[in-house]
Amino acid sequence: MQAARNVALPAFAKAHREGQPLEPLFLQSYAAVLACSLPYYGFIGLFPLESLRLLAGPQWDAALPMVSVFALAGAFLAVNTLIPTLLIATGRVELAATADILYAASRVLVVVAAAMLSRDLMIVSLAFLAAYAVSPLIFLHFKHRCVPIDWSGMTDVTVRSLAVTVLCLLPAIAMSLAWGWGRQQPMPMGLFLGTAAVVPPLWLLALRWLRHPVSRDPVYLRAVGAVTGLLKRGRPGA
Repeated sequence: MQAARNVALPAFAKAHREGQPLEPLFLQSYAAVLACSLPYYGFIGLFPLESLRLLAGPQWDAALPMVSVFALAGAFLAVNTLIPTLLIATGRVELAATADILYAASRVLVVVAAAMLSRDLMIVSLAFLAAYAVSPLIFLHFKHRCVPIDWSGMTDVTVRSLAVTVLCLLPAIAMSLAWGWGRQQPMPMGLFLGTAAVVPPLWLLALRWLRHPVSRDPVYLRAVGAVTGLLKRGRPGA
């Protein structure tokens, strides 16, 4: 997300200085962020135990119930991750600061209340999720004050990104369910990594099949060309 913001900031600022319409550029960037982040968070949510073992080791197994919750929270945050960048690029720092303050205050209130009432880490993580789920409403409100939202375009991009996520994760969903949703023992690491390896080519296909905006991006076209070239070289007699 930080890498996306670092790229988006000069692009938004340049467009603003040149008087170009910002909403089409924002939607293009928003589409790229959702297309990349939602499958990632979805995969982590489907394989919390395996992801935790790979990234942190067995000493973090106690955090297992919270991994899927925070993966879903990350998906909500992806919706508004570029909005503060857009506001800053247009010189509306006060709107970005106000949105951040309101979001931080709501998160602190919800999380502290959950911690005081329950003292249960799972309840606290669900409180974080609730705060993250509300955050797009806060940021979109301030974004609309600066750059009016194209609701039709944003809805279309969001729906297409969700559809791409589901399609590219279908084998992962089937594999996770086959091994048991609440499993306490991880599947073999080779099988887990093999399942992960299936996701990127399916993602490329889903982007094109659903005509996602990313499928027209030069980076996507180069990636498809590279994959096609590898497949051709791998054929017998090629």
